[in-house]
Amino acid sequence: TLCISLVAYDKIASKRGWQRTWEKTFRVLSFLGGFPGLLLAFLVMNHKTGYKKQTFRRQVFASFVFGILLKLFLIRTVLRTDLHLLPKESIGRTMGAQDDAG
Repeated sequence: TLCISLVAYDKIASKRGWQRTWEKTFRVLSFLGGFPGLLLAFLVMNHKTGYKKQTFRRQVFASFVFGILLKLFLIRTVLRTDLHLLPKESIGRTMGAQDDAG
């Protein structure tokens, strides 16, 4: 809803000559995972959809993809680190316990 509200404000501001929302703000929101809301708002409100804004749309999408990849990398790193912190004996016992139960 934040993304949709900002797009709506920027659409109104563009028509009335008010201070606009920085494009960097939209890229940061996309990076944080707001891309679906931004895309929906841009399409529904027909805002920043013109030919001149193709570069901006690509940057927003790239920010979203980069954010997803970074989050996946961090999750993988944390899970890998957590598994390495467990003593090897407990990992073997846990796996053995599952085999005996099945």
